[in-house]
Amino acid sequence: MTRTPPAPAAPASAAPGTTRVRSALRTLAIVACLPCIALKTAWIAGSHIGVPENSSLLDHRATMIAANGLSVLMDSAVVVIAFLLTRPWGRRVPA
Repeated sequence: MTRTPPAPAAPASAAPGTTRVRSALRTLAIVACLPCIALKTAWIAGSHIGVPENSSLLDHRATMIAANGLSVLMDSAVVVIAFLLTRPWGRRVPA
């Protein structure tokens, strides 16, 4: 069996331009997810913001709570992944 040599260590600090780009992309990803998380959380709490008065969406409350809860979890995962991919401590998190 052949052993693969270890990958060279990454530099301790990234270039300043790279850090700014990562920070901007992280902020953009989080800001893009926040309205969806807030709206779906409001729907789970019982708000009718953005839902027409006689909509069929209001007929199945339990299904809507489950679907919106799953969607909030997925959007929250995007925020966590954005941090993991752009912060130095993200490299230490197991795959």
